[in-house]
Amino acid sequence: MLFDLDQRTAALGVGEFSEFAIGPRDAGGGPQGIWRAQLGTHWHRQLRERTAGENTAATFEVVIEGRVVHRGWVLSLAGRIDQLIPEAGIRILREIKTVTRPLPVPEAELRAAYPAYFVQLATYLALLRLAPGPALRAELLFVEAGSGLSQTVALTPADDLLFQARLEAVAEFLHARLRARERLRALDFRPAFTALRPGQETTRADLTAALQRAQAPVFFEAPTGFGKTGVLLECALDLLRTGHLERLVYLTSKSTGQLQVVRTLEAMTAPATARPSASLDPISNSQSQIPNPAVLPQVVAVWQVRSKAEHCVNDAFHCVREKCRYLDGIGERWATSGLARFHLDGQAAKDLESLRAAGRHALVCPYEITRTALAFQDVWIGDYNYVFSPRHRGLFGGQPGYDPARTLLVVDEAHNLPSRAADAFSHGFTGLAAAATAAELRHARAPQRLQQAWNAWTHFLETLGHCEALALSDEDEARHLVTEITGELNGVPLDYAALAPAAAGALWEIGALAEDLAGVTLPRLWWSPRAGELAITCLDAAEAIGPVLRGFGGVVFASATFGPADTFTAACGMEPPPELPPPAAPELPERERLGALNKRETKKLFAQL
Repeated sequence: MLFDLDQRTAALGVGEFSEFAIGPRDAGGGPQGIWRAQLGTHWHRQLRERTAGENTAATFEVVIEGRVVHRGWVLSLAGRIDQLIPEAGIRILREIKTVTRPLPVPEAELRAAYPAYFVQLATYLALLRLAPGPALRAELLFVEAGSGLSQTVALTPADDLLFQARLEAVAEFLHARLRARERLRALDFRPAFTALRPGQETTRADLTAALQRAQAPVFFEAPTGFGKTGVLLECALDLLRTGHLERLVYLTSKSTGQLQVVRTLEAMTAPATARPSASLDPISNSQSQIPNPAVLPQVVAVWQVRSKAEHCVNDAFHCVREKCRYLDGIGERWATSGLARFHLDGQAAKDLESLRAAGRHALVCPYEITRTALAFQDVWIGDYNYVFSPRHRGLFGGQPGYDPARTLLVVDEAHNLPSRAADAFSHGFTGLAAAATAAELRHARAPQRLQQAWNAWTHFLETLGHCEALALSDEDEARHLVTEITGELNGVPLDYAALAPAAAGALWEIGALAEDLAGVTLPRLWWSPRAGELAITCLDAAEAIGPVLRGFGGVVFASATFGPADTFTAACGMEPPPELPPPAAPELPERERLGALNKRETKKLFAQL
């Protein structure tokens, strides 16, 4: 979703609009999602050919777009309907959806299981009704993925209520973002330091000015203890208050550093009208009269993001809906859970233990509380992976209204970024783990071809000897085996709930490797640190880092030491900084200039003699 709060407009795809919700989302995708998508493409093609043979006037993948006004917001919606069929003075809108459950089933069951499908079709119908034309009829054609059996469900006038409800949800979200902006415009924050240290006198102003005019990342190098965090937050809050940017993403690799950022923000933004009490200043670790932030309303909405594993309260960390009671049926429980307080109430405790306790009580995955609340936060604090790792960046990138071009990215301890990003594109496998996964696949009676492909992978790993670099033939074999396994995972339905968590994770790791290899080309070393082990180490992630950085409205690199500037910028996929010309010699007074000239002329004469 892209929106303009000043113009009160928003643009969404019809698919995004139909699935928009404030709450947990379906954990689809992965190899299982790819398998369904491939079968969906197959049945779409088959049904298209059948419809074209029955009605030569039918059209397919027709673009439908329009603008809808709701509660003062103008929403631009666009999408493609699968089939548009003229018939006896009417037009039939047909949307095709592939499902894995056996068909036919009662209509009420399909409506309960796939509400977004009905919203999507109702949206197409509402957009076409904006312009005069023949009568319209809309229907969903459900297709059983395995057999091709189909079931048609016609849209009814009552389905328009689903469309209106989705309009209301989007408008409420936009109103919340508008309120957040007005809150930030009125932000009054105290300086990070009661007394400036040497070198801090103009740092904030210089940093703000550099960000407002720079087209490239800004480097902020200062020694440990200088107070970089405080200066960076002063600058960021100023940019948020003026509306130059609308969100801050602050990345640092250590949880202790993240907590320091949270405490510093709380201290800087605590309302000045609150009664002060002596407390430990998190900025300078000294006694101060900063109000206790624990009892104050939050002026800036801040969220520290911890890993999914740290959120988990299940018996085993196994993120498969059917195996986790905190995920299965989460949508039904969310509405009455009261967990919306975490993004609506600025005073709600947001620390990890509070999230875990709330999730355990409501039988809702705590990570889904974080995922839901993030869209309403002004400051996101977390690890580098949430921006630079393909496997983790979806948490930020999937948030409604998230626009990197309107976001300030701060990378603290930035000298670590090249190596951390390279780690995100590196992989490791062992024959021992592969053998355990092979046993799980046999126990779960996985498809025979998948078992055979995995057994070949296991044998390859188990017979691998220690080496500093694989022979090209061995590397080619490893790539071939990964491709075979991925093809089988993409081509068959696999019950991940029947597998142990480690086995499911091993299959997902293969999928992640295949995705990395198919994406941006990065230099990698294929080697074996020990017998029976394979390491695929990314040597340089610059080609993956650079495009991400260029998408942000502002970037600040902070570090105590960057080393050579050209080396660091090259490792981050950026152009080296321009070389500054040497400073011009100061202009001499006329008498001194002539005297210097006479001295040079005298030296020339002596040289000639």
